[in-house]
Amino acid sequence: MQLIARTAWGAPATSPAAALPSARGVAVHYLGTRYDSRPHSECAAQVRSIRSAHLANKAENYADIAYNYLVCEHGHVYEGRGIGRRSGANGGTAQNTSHYAVCALHGTTGQPSADLLRGLAEAIAHLQQHGAGQEVVCHGDLTATACPGGPLTSWVRAGHPLPPISTPPATAPTPEEDAVPHRALLETSDYVRTVQPNTWTTLNFNRLYDGSKWVTKDPEPSILLGPAYYTVSLAVRVVGLERGQEVQLRLARYRHDGKKYVRASAMPISSPVHDGGKGHFVHTWTGHVPAADRGRLRAEILVPQGPGVTVDYARAEGLYWPA
Repeated sequence: MQLIARTAWGAPATSPAAALPSARGVAVHYLGTRYDSRPHSECAAQVRSIRSAHLANKAENYADIAYNYLVCEHGHVYEGRGIGRRSGANGGTAQNTSHYAVCALHGTTGQPSADLLRGLAEAIAHLQQHGAGQEVVCHGDLTATACPGGPLTSWVRAGHPLPPISTPPATAPTPEEDAVPHRALLETSDYVRTVQPNTWTTLNFNRLYDGSKWVTKDPEPSILLGPAYYTVSLAVRVVGLERGQEVQLRLARYRHDGKKYVRASAMPISSPVHDGGKGHFVHTWTGHVPAADRGRLRAEILVPQGPGVTVDYARAEGLYWPA
């Protein structure tokens, strides 16, 4: 997810909106007015304009920009009220406490771009990882309105599918062909994960290399959003091992069943037993995420027996070919 924090687009670091640690789901919105395509450099100004209009609306008495997240046509996700905050956009107190709100920077005409849909899907998944239930609805499902318009309503009704990473060629390349792969590089920084014994634990990553620099983001588990052919290497550093403990890593493919992401397959690799203390484990997997399941790849770790351990560093590097 290409997240743009509040301070990066010109809002105070923390929203003053009321806390809402969990909600039944997420409501999808759009602007409901004419909106012309524009360069990405102008999108932050549009978000600032929306916030200013909301704060100036004395009838609604908004505490902040009304939405939890906003997504531009280029697929970037702007932090509005953010996670754990009550929405102000759904039409009333009951609706605002039952659902968080995500708004597409999209007008009343035209089709939403694939990047916009991808950003919306990622924002929804992000909220589901931080307190939202699996229900995804249109604003019009909560109150009498045509929001979010025909195309986005159809997208929500279809299960808010994740578009392909990019437009595939006529014949999808495979790793054996000469197509130039994309690169994904993620790691953890100042982020630790406690692994309880005999429990598969998902690793999160909070730093992304965007091609020129490292960018810090909210922790999230997905290394790759399919469909794609891939080769992924994972390096994990574990502390607190006892002599004789075994560590298992696996790359797990998740698919969307229409309501939530469920594990579809996994490829575990066991390490030799360890002599205790700190261990560094590296493995590589090659595979395919099919287009049909809106899949994503996540890294998971298991310590089959003994005391719990701590992951204090993880790095995932992948090459992938959109399929």
